[in-house]
Amino acid sequence: MLIGSVAIACIGIYNLVSAGRNSSVWSAQAVYLAVGIVVLIAVTLIDYRLVQRAAVPIYLLNIILLLALKVVGTKAKGAESWLVLGPLRVAAGRVHEDRHDPHDGESTSTTTSGRPCRATVFCG
Repeated sequence: MLIGSVAIACIGIYNLVSAGRNSSVWSAQAVYLAVGIVVLIAVTLIDYRLVQRAAVPIYLLNIILLLALKVVGTKAKGAESWLVLGPLRVAAGRVHEDRHDPHDGESTSTTTSGRPCRATVFCG
């Protein structure tokens, strides 16, 4: 399955190379593929028992972040659900709300208005 996925990604990059004049598009996709493969390997090396042990602390961290919104929350993009951490704005309420859409194969979150959102951390 991994070999098939990488092969399809390589075919997509080849199509970008053959169709485009701008090399930054396909080179960026190649970098994303390489980073994705490295992350995939790193995640597969993590023992699942470590993830099980970290589940409760992550849940408690999420609750603390949600409570922190009442004190230091910043209004952005129509919702007061953002924590400002230096140059980053983090949507604290979205830490655990990723869901899988079977139609597009990507993980998505939804904004308060119901629009899909692909990232939960924005540089501000």
